[in-house]
Amino acid sequence: MIPFYIVMSMDDELSAYREIHLEQMDERNWILLSQHAHMYDTILSVGADKGIHPSDIYHFTSPDEASELVREHQGLAYLPRAAAWKIARDGLTVRPLAEDRLRLITCLAVHADSKSRLINEFVKATGKKLVGIGQRVQRNLPLSA
Repeated sequence: MIPFYIVMSMDDELSAYREIHLEQMDERNWILLSQHAHMYDTILSVGADKGIHPSDIYHFTSPDEASELVREHQGLAYLPRAAAWKIARDGLTVRPLAEDRLRLITCLAVHADSKSRLINEFVKATGKKLVGIGQRVQRNLPLSA
């Protein structure tokens, strides 16, 4: 399970923290992946359970679009780690979201009776990669602006 990352302006008061808690995001502009994504409803549901609500919600379909919305609306964008780091430049920074109920989980499903060698090799390689990811320890990086 991998946490969401929050993209924000380097000038944002939350950029002083090592990680962001959902409570710190109350009444702020949230920038979320378009509504068709399952995580959209989960994010809003977890927030509502804690009494936390955005002041406004903006939608994006690509990381670059999210970065523009962060700048334009002084918002906080929810992104997977790779996408967040891709746009963390030119005045934007990234912090992990410390909320256990909001984690990205990768699942791989395939028919057990698949006779395709390509699919079987892909599943084996992916399984090995996913097992290794869960066992790595992330290094601490300086978060100074």
